[in-house]
Amino acid sequence: MANCSHCGKVFKYESERIRHELSHLPGFGCDKCDKKFTYISALKRHQKQHERTESVQCDKCSHSFKDEILLKRHIKYAHEGTYICSECDAKFNSKQALRIHIITHKPKSERKYQCSHANCHKAFNFSHHLKYHEMTHTNTRKHFCKICGKGFIQSHNLKVHIMNIHEPTTWLPCEMTNCKKKFSSEYARKRHHARHSECINN
Repeated sequence: MANCSHCGKVFKYESERIRHELSHLPGFGCDKCDKKFTYISALKRHQKQHERTESVQCDKCSHSFKDEILLKRHIKYAHEGTYICSECDAKFNSKQALRIHIITHKPKSERKYQCSHANCHKAFNFSHHLKYHEMTHTNTRKHFCKICGKGFIQSHNLKVHIMNIHEPTTWLPCEMTNCKKKFSSEYARKRHHARHSECINN
């Protein structure tokens, strides 16, 4: 058992007490919530999460987006295109994009690829869309993650999973001198920092 020297809170493990005591240190506070951070870099990373949750709205329609980049892309493709749909006035930057969009206006009865499963009335304009849809009925997963074993119907979803879960684009380096370790989450890095503290105190 270990007690916090600041507030007396009891912890089962010394590493938990050390991690908790970091919260008592004068740190860097977030101006959008009550979280406090020991390192300025951790605060900056945290503030980016707030930015991601705030949304920006298109002034030409009701769509909203997580950031300015996505909004600009939307405006470019949806509102500034030179190819216009005669059904709904949507604008596109290429004939190909307009052709694909026009197909979405077809009634289900005119769509070429119908699902053959009982009680399913879905229809698709493209054979590969039907193929992926039918896999949802059989729960067929052909693409498996070699790291955790999770299965996916489409290879694209497996790639997204690996990128987001197993290969984060921003690795968080240990901020201790002469330590080269990197972590995929702030939680993992804090646990590692607590181990550094244990080594110093022993």
